[in-house]
Amino acid sequence: MKENKEKSIVKTEHKSCASLMLQCLNDAGIADRQSGFDHHINNSKSMGLMPDDMRVIRKTMSDYGFVMQGSRLEGISGVEHVLSKLRDADVPTTIFIDMDSYYHAGGYMLALRYDGKDCHLLCAGAEAKLFMNHTIKHIWMRWDDGIDRSLCLRKTVNRRSAVKEEKTPEDTEYYHYFQPNPCGNNIGDCVVRGISGAMNITWNEALEYLSTAGSTTVNSNDVYQRLLEREGFVRHKPMMQGGHRLSGQAFCNEMDHLYHNGERIFAHVGRSHVAAVVLDGSDSKYKIFDSWDSSERLIGEYWVKSVEKPKEIPAVENKDRGSFAIGDTIYHPSFKEGIVVDVTSKAVTVDFGINSIRRLGKRWVIEYCKRKGSDHVSEKGVNRYG
Repeated sequence: MKENKEKSIVKTEHKSCASLMLQCLNDAGIADRQSGFDHHINNSKSMGLMPDDMRVIRKTMSDYGFVMQGSRLEGISGVEHVLSKLRDADVPTTIFIDMDSYYHAGGYMLALRYDGKDCHLLCAGAEAKLFMNHTIKHIWMRWDDGIDRSLCLRKTVNRRSAVKEEKTPEDTEYYHYFQPNPCGNNIGDCVVRGISGAMNITWNEALEYLSTAGSTTVNSNDVYQRLLEREGFVRHKPMMQGGHRLSGQAFCNEMDHLYHNGERIFAHVGRSHVAAVVLDGSDSKYKIFDSWDSSERLIGEYWVKSVEKPKEIPAVENKDRGSFAIGDTIYHPSFKEGIVVDVTSKAVTVDFGINSIRRLGKRWVIEYCKRKGSDHVSEKGVNRYG
């Protein structure tokens, strides 16, 4: 087998199966990476599935003329067994071989070109050669004349199974059922669903926004955090009470006290889940918007987007506005000591340093917070935070 040194190498940093597929399409000269990426994302949106889902990958491969080979060629070690069967054929063929990888779970994909006599490795370099003897997972073939000459046909099995009817979770005081997936698929799309709820856009629009990072792994931390920052969401550390993170229910209660203008929130819920926390217009309470009730899980980092621009306060201004004045120091039960930076008729904005700047309802501050220099704190505050 010959090696084509002019082609680009598929690097192991492209960890997802979809990214490897797109790189191979580019290396084989079938589709440049951007057009292949756009086509793949459109398939993902139309199917209501994540870009790394094998069903979406198969659809994209089929659109570019590739035929997935039968399972008889899978599970064997090394590519020479497959290549030896091509020596009797005289039709130029492009072959993609998906291999097991010891480096990452996404596997590795080799792009090869059979010109009727010899087979060329399009993914040049020693890195690609490392995978030549690994176990084959899947094989796709594309013949230049468009005629299917599959080594072994992949059987299509029509399985009929009873449709499991899933009950729609009932809304609670802290939870609102939210399923924006266009196909109603209950899949691992919590990032897309959370962005959809937090930004008040459709599922397809959320996937489109996430894909602007140029990665098919749209649910990775760096992708959605970059998007939230770009869209004006402010990142906050987990809220703590008694040394522990707040549950979803307690978190929603705090949001009711902190925000009154319909601020939209994207939050880590539990260890590996995210969801939107949105003001429910039916009863004017913050609730977790999700396809299942995750309100009992602990809330980690969260991002908040205000619905109005914060006012710019001149540093020299210290005008008394009612019962509070800019520059006053208050003590918050959770965020500790902070400095008042703005006062309106209904809200007090306080800078809590490492706990960030927060806009609090004036009535709530009067009831639950202590102003420096005053020994008074309401009975409600004592009972609430004990």
